[in-house]
Amino acid sequence: MDSYFQAAYYAGAIVGYSKNSAVDTVYTNSQIKANTGNSAGIVGNLYGGTINNAWFDGTVTGGTEQYIGGIVGVGQGSGSISNCLTSGTITTATTKNNTYTGGIVGGTTGSTSISNVLSAAKEVTSTNKPNCVGAIVGAIGKNQSMTISNAYALEGICDKAIGIQIIASEAGAVKGEQPRMLADLNGANGYMLSLDFDTYWVAKVNSVPQLKSFADDTAEFDARTWYDDAVADVQGNAAGTEKNPYIIKEEYELYSLARIVNSGEYDFADQFIILGDNLEIDKAYYDWTPIGTSANPFKGKFNTTGEIQEIKGLYANGSADATRPTWYVGLFGYVDGAEIKNIKVLYSDFQGGYYVGGIAGASTNSIIDTVYTNAIVNATNGNSAGVVGQLNGGKVNEAWFDGEVTTTHQYTGGIAGVTQGGAEISNCLATGTIVSTMTTSTSKNAYAGGIFGGATGKTTVSDCLSALKSFSTAGKNAEGSVAGGIGVTSAGATVTNTYAVKGIHSKTHGSGNGTINASITEEADLTGANGYLKTYLTFDRAEEDIPTENHVSGPWFARINDVPGLTAFEKDGERLDLVNQNMYRADKRWYDNPVVDENGVTTYTIDTAEELVGFMKLVNDETSFAGKKVYLGTDVTLNKGKASDWYAGNGKEKLYNWIPIGNAGKIFSGTFDGQGYSIKGVYAEHTAGKIGFFGLIADGSVVRDFNLTN
Repeated sequence: MDSYFQAAYYAGAIVGYSKNSAVDTVYTNSQIKANTGNSAGIVGNLYGGTINNAWFDGTVTGGTEQYIGGIVGVGQGSGSISNCLTSGTITTATTKNNTYTGGIVGGTTGSTSISNVLSAAKEVTSTNKPNCVGAIVGAIGKNQSMTISNAYALEGICDKAIGIQIIASEAGAVKGEQPRMLADLNGANGYMLSLDFDTYWVAKVNSVPQLKSFADDTAEFDARTWYDDAVADVQGNAAGTEKNPYIIKEEYELYSLARIVNSGEYDFADQFIILGDNLEIDKAYYDWTPIGTSANPFKGKFNTTGEIQEIKGLYANGSADATRPTWYVGLFGYVDGAEIKNIKVLYSDFQGGYYVGGIAGASTNSIIDTVYTNAIVNATNGNSAGVVGQLNGGKVNEAWFDGEVTTTHQYTGGIAGVTQGGAEISNCLATGTIVSTMTTSTSKNAYAGGIFGGATGKTTVSDCLSALKSFSTAGKNAEGSVAGGIGVTSAGATVTNTYAVKGIHSKTHGSGNGTINASITEEADLTGANGYLKTYLTFDRAEEDIPTENHVSGPWFARINDVPGLTAFEKDGERLDLVNQNMYRADKRWYDNPVVDENGVTTYTIDTAEELVGFMKLVNDETSFAGKKVYLGTDVTLNKGKASDWYAGNGKEKLYNWIPIGNAGKIFSGTFDGQGYSIKGVYAEHTAGKIGFFGLIADGSVVRDFNLTN
């Protein structure tokens, strides 16, 4: 039998007036009628205290005056409403201006907070005052505030989530976040809400989520089938192995992974998980809780054997309220001994305090490889970056940051914020935006850099490119286009074969108490062929018109009218064909690594076409090699095809036109020993004299023991 309650003021099925008390785990389908106001399905007037785990499924009929709600009529003091569900009917009929009707709360005249609530009311209406009706809250009183987090309502209940925010000296303010109204909350749509499904809520197949304490016997939505139902395959490979990985194909399954890991149920150590499809989440409605915490880190292998897949639309606002992580924010929050590979995190937004990154907030002894992100990263404290906020050991390889990082504290980077513990960064590209402003302390440096913010322990960086769209800092900073602070320990950082587009910053790296062995080169123009010709990054070269033996599978490719990109994320029509752009750069690095033979003679060895071009450039730039020996270490091919065809004029436009070694005033004076190897496909067509593989040798030079062939 239903219950019925009628009063003038303060009517509620559970409590009429609750002052600094606790109401917990209650359900009612009662009918409540208020002759005037301040009435609701659970508590008519909440003055301080708490309501938790309450479900209203009855009818509230308001009277002639204020504040009619599903859970609470009016909130006063600093009351708290959490884990509450409204599925009943709330109506008022009045001609007065100050009557407010809400699915959860009629109105507040204090600093009431609501969190983890759902309004699925059958009806929330006010006959004469529709502008003061809200699916969640009817009104926030003048000069008052309401802290809201994880508050949801079904569309169609009424037009607005909050009816009115009354303005006096200041607006009735919402702290935290605005409630969200969604068209469908059944099944997966309900499961992806940021409600506590471990403790209070259960997702249902054909209805909105319900409170576990009072849930009906209709079918529950099972978000764990990808995990619970995984079994050994017909070959006997256990679930989670490389040959029989867990497969995530739906958005809600990614949420399920986060909840399994974060609850401490399973860390997936050495287990394989792959993405079976691209995932797209509507961040306007669904918040993201990162996978892994410092207490329960993710330890598995994520998409390491799968194809590159996209994850779009993640929104993690760690600064919204205390129920969400403010530390360790990203697709992953905290990983330890994990591997993450072959993913693109797109159009996502990660906000937090410390340790915020587009891929991971913090990574300890883990591998992050072949990842791309254009996410927005915002850290109110520090240790943040486009890819990983804190890199403690382990490595990041082939990571491309093309988003935006904003922070007001220490250690901000394009790839990593703060590095330590033998961390390695290689073949990484930063083309995004960094904004670093040190506002909380003038006694510390901000440490901001295009690749990494600062090293507080041993760090190795190699083969990277910083081509930021913009880089702005303010306050007390140590910054640079590649690195900010190089460390606060003696270990410091080693940076090699790393480049920055000139003009990003006045320095390539900032200062610090640590040491640095830096090989950072600035170039004004690294677009198009210049990206190849002016760097020693390993380019992917398999053009049809170059000799097969010169094909290289590399992480970089030249882009038309843009800086080099990472091959794994190449788009159709982006690649510049280097065959027609002076196909071989001059590799002179071998010249920096001579070997002194048993006779005390300085020797060098050439093994590639690029090194052979480098040899030619060195001599023609006045390096004579007098008293030194240059050896050919293998066969080298410069051009593909036959001399007879070139002589007939066929295909010459795609040939590398060899410039002879040595010319007037620039003479090779050492020994070139081919050791019996061949140099193939040399094509030289010039109008000047002294043409040959060598143009001019003199002063006792020796050229011996090599073959020139097609």
